[in-house]
Amino acid sequence: MRKVGFVLAVVCTAGLVIPFQSASAEQSPALQLDLRQAIKNSLNPIRRLSHARPIRSTGTAVMILKADLVTVNFGISSLGENAGSAIGALSRQKDELIDAAKDLGVEVVNNSSTSLNVRSRRARSSFKKDNEPKKTFNGTMSVILTFKADNDILAQIGKIAGDRVTSVRSMQFSFSQSEWDKQISGLKKRALDMARSKAVEQATQQGRELKNVVRSNVNTPRHSRHNRQQSIVVSVTARVSYNVE
Repeated sequence: MRKVGFVLAVVCTAGLVIPFQSASAEQSPALQLDLRQAIKNSLNPIRRLSHARPIRSTGTAVMILKADLVTVNFGISSLGENAGSAIGALSRQKDELIDAAKDLGVEVVNNSSTSLNVRSRRARSSFKKDNEPKKTFNGTMSVILTFKADNDILAQIGKIAGDRVTSVRSMQFSFSQSEWDKQISGLKKRALDMARSKAVEQATQQGRELKNVVRSNVNTPRHSRHNRQQSIVVSVTARVSYNVE
C-alpha cells in the first residue's frame, strides 16, 4: 500500500513567504536544509535592524582663555582762570596719558572721556589782583582708555597713571570679539573631534562600522571668571550620532 502524505510549509517572517510544497511524509535532507536556510535568511534583516542602533557619543573640551583687553577709568582734574582754560588743561592731561602708554609700548585700542564737570570757586592768593578776590574754575573728567592686555599690564597701568591722575576709578578685563570668536571656534572643533573619536572607539569595540552622521550639535559655551577677571574657564560639549552596520 502506497504511503501518501502532504506537508504544508509556510513561513511568514519579515515579509518572506515560502510557498506550499507537497512531498513525501519523509522529507529529504536537502529539502530540510533548504527550509532551515530560508528561515535563517528571513531572520537576518531583523537581526541586522536590532544590531544597527545608532552610536551616540559626547565630547567636552575645556580651556582657559586669558583676557586680551583691559579698560581703565582714570580720574583727572585741573584748575583754570576760566572754564575754557580748565577744560583745555583736562584735554592736555588726557593726551599725556595716551602718550605715556605709547612710550611704554602699550597699545591703546580705544580712548574716550566722560563725566566732564567744571565748577567755579574762590581764587587762591596767586590769582588775586589789587586785593580783589577772583574766581577760579576747577575741572574734573573721567578718561577711559582700553589697552591690549599682556602679562605685566597691571604694572604698566601704574606707570601710565603716575602723578598724572587723581584716581583710578575702575578697571575691567574683557575679550575682543575677533579673539573670542577665534578661540571658541577652536574649542568647538576640539569638542566635536573628541565626540567623533569616542564614536569610532565604540564602533571598533562592538565590531561595527560607522556610516553617515545622523545628528551633530554643539552647546552654547559655558564660562566662569576667575583670577580677578583676567581670564575665564570655558567649556563646550558636542554630541554626535552615527548610523552603523
